[in-house]
Amino acid sequence: MRTGIDVCGPDQLKILQQIFDCVWLEMLKEGNVDTTDEILRNSVSRRVMDHAHGDIWDVEGIKRAVLKSLKTAG
Repeated sequence: MRTGIDVCGPDQLKILQQIFDCVWLEMLKEGNVDTTDEILRNSVSRRVMDHAHGDIWDVEGIKRAVLKSLKTAG
């Protein structure tokens, strides 16, 4: 997968998917997610990619940054 000029390999994509899943589950626990909202899913995916650009292995840091950015955006 290509993000800007970077290319993500299979291991990196697995990590990104795990981060997305963690963020999505946290949002579900808060009760403010429509699981069929494709626009929201795409937004969360883009934010995961944006925040993972520096250090993809910082799963907890990326998750916190994405959740924070979603709360400040809404």
